[in-house]
Amino acid sequence: MRDHIEIRDLKHLKELFANRELLDRKDVHSLIERVEQAPTPFVMAVDAPWGTGKTVAMDILRVHLEDKGFKCIRFNAWKCDYAPDPLVPLMADIGELFSDPKKGKAKKLMGEAKKKANAFALSSISVGVPGVSATASKKSNNLIDDFKNQRQLLMDTREKLSDAIAELLTNKEGEENTPNKLVFFIDELDRCRPTFAIELLERVKHIFDIPNIVFVLSLDKKQLEASIKSVYGAEFDANAYLHRFINLEYLLPNLPAAEFIKIPLRKFGLSNLENDNFPAHFAVLADNFALPLRNQERCIARLYVSMPAIDEFDVVFIAFLLCLRSNLTGKELLKSFANGEMSAGDMMGEIKNLPEGNTTNMLHVHLLLADLDQRRAKKEVKEMQQKRDILAEEIYARPRKLSNEEMGEKMPMHRKYRAITDLYDRLAYEHSFRFNKPGRYLAYMMKKIDLTANIR
Repeated sequence: MRDHIEIRDLKHLKELFANRELLDRKDVHSLIERVEQAPTPFVMAVDAPWGTGKTVAMDILRVHLEDKGFKCIRFNAWKCDYAPDPLVPLMADIGELFSDPKKGKAKKLMGEAKKKANAFALSSISVGVPGVSATASKKSNNLIDDFKNQRQLLMDTREKLSDAIAELLTNKEGEENTPNKLVFFIDELDRCRPTFAIELLERVKHIFDIPNIVFVLSLDKKQLEASIKSVYGAEFDANAYLHRFINLEYLLPNLPAAEFIKIPLRKFGLSNLENDNFPAHFAVLADNFALPLRNQERCIARLYVSMPAIDEFDVVFIAFLLCLRSNLTGKELLKSFANGEMSAGDMMGEIKNLPEGNTTNMLHVHLLLADLDQRRAKKEVKEMQQKRDILAEEIYARPRKLSNEEMGEKMPMHRKYRAITDLYDRLAYEHSFRFNKPGRYLAYMMKKIDLTANIR
């Protein structure tokens, strides 16, 4: 499976993002404005932790820019970090933009730039690279001259590349196109081997510091700083080092989970679950367990594999089990619950900060139905029924004895207990026919999404 959902073009983007609020994200449009207004050369870093949707957001940005006429390149640094010099894959990807037969002059200039870049990359292997000085000394009797030649190759590469890109961005009349920028997206920089990441930044600074280019670096800055320190030492000021290369940093807000999750649902042909309000329920639970978006996508992949084997599908309980499967603390909680060590109420108490509402109430009911000790579960339900009835008497008493403030405190609790007990009464009757022994409901659901081997 791919690391992410690849978005091909604006049409494909609109198919995946039916929700206009997500498609027209304010943060993405803010980035578009920054790219349009940026002087060139310009380097922008889009910072967000791993798995929070940077790649998807960058794909949204890219297809919007392409729709506006920008020339864009998407470069996955992690997939190329085996290369001896980052310049090699960078030039290979840029070269793909020069395939238009109508741009013969630009293609010729790019060919010359490639030759210079190739010569520079070869020279960099033996000059100025730690650990190869002995080899270099055998190949050359004059390292100073070698360095001068390398510096000249760098300048020649930059000049030829600048000419090629300028020619690419001109129209038939020899005038600059509008927009007249090449936008180079570099993704997964923080996942590369440290020396490759550093060398790539150096190449961007020294070779691609030319007009008409905007770089957009997608990265987890903290992780990248850790990589830099692994090379230069723990006391090295990695933040100041990065400021040498980056003109603007942008902290990317998270994608709304309820909308993001619709993308993998459609990818795996499970869009019918949107009608059952699965995205909303899943988002409540995924947010509570702080699941990165990449982990959320894996939850849906797991659901896709499991779906054919599930006869009875409850969106809340399945969403809950999927989220627990992706959370280490959640696995331990479920293990205790499955062994009968914890009650439904204990589980709800351990799952902190769940908001009041339908998802939470339904989850509580399904945990009650799944409790291995059904005597304990029924006692818990009875206690909630008693609390519900006491609250109802106080709230609806005639004449009314409660102040407005007291009413405001007690009414939500009454609604909660009433919703849980009413739902329990209905579902307990249905489950008594299918799952006639305590624990069978939980075992059935766990088995279907392949949890058993991981928690028992």
